[in-house]
Amino acid sequence: MPNNKLSRTIKVATTALAMGVASHASAISFNAGDAKVDIYGYARLNAVYDIDESISRATGTQSGDFSRINTGAAENNEVTGHFDADAVQSRIGVRASLPTGVTVNIEGDFRGGSSGGVLRLRHAYGKYKNWLIGQT
Repeated sequence: MPNNKLSRTIKVATTALAMGVASHASAISFNAGDAKVDIYGYARLNAVYDIDESISRATGTQSGDFSRINTGAAENNEVTGHFDADAVQSRIGVRASLPTGVTVNIEGDFRGGSSGGVLRLRHAYGKYKNWLIGQT
């Protein structure tokens, strides 16, 4: 039975690797009056298949909490094979540039909240010549 799990895990990992090879997407650009506006970002899927234990943390990062590993009698009757996935590291941003040299950038990701999934502000700033005002 362990060989079946290992074989299945290798097949899933190989398929995921093959599907994960993709080109980098470019921003969507358009003009709004005199401003050039770019909408950019990416979607990132984090997936975990744990053969013997359900040890995913509730932080939305798919990292393991090894204190949750069962031992002794609890190990004998536990269900095996646990899958979990999230997209909390995905980002989206808007950048606007004016002919006067002013640039405004706002970017967020979905790592906000106690377990992720809430839009969190990463960057919000304005820039003019050598001056930058805001958070970056």
